[in-house]
Amino acid sequence: MSIPAYKQIKDVLTEEIRQGKYKPGAVIPSVNRLSEMFGTSRNTAVKAVSDLVHEGIVYTVQGKGTLVRDLKNPKAVLHKRKGNSTVP
Repeated sequence: MSIPAYKQIKDVLTEEIRQGKYKPGAVIPSVNRLSEMFGTSRNTAVKAVSDLVHEGIVYTVQGKGTLVRDLKNPKAVLHKRKGNSTVP
């Protein structure tokens, strides 16, 4: 049984964040770009990014993209909703 494509994308992004490729506050690739990079549908990339948002690893800012959360700052783990964005 193979690993679902969304999980592969999520795992790669998580590892790249952990290794410092994407620093806190950095924008990760868009879902369109991720779907091109991994050869998947846009919906698959959306699922991967949505899971990362739900886990508190990244957050979205309307008009800016999806940014890496500063996990070393305890206040960054807490977030509040503002419009259609999730901000630290």
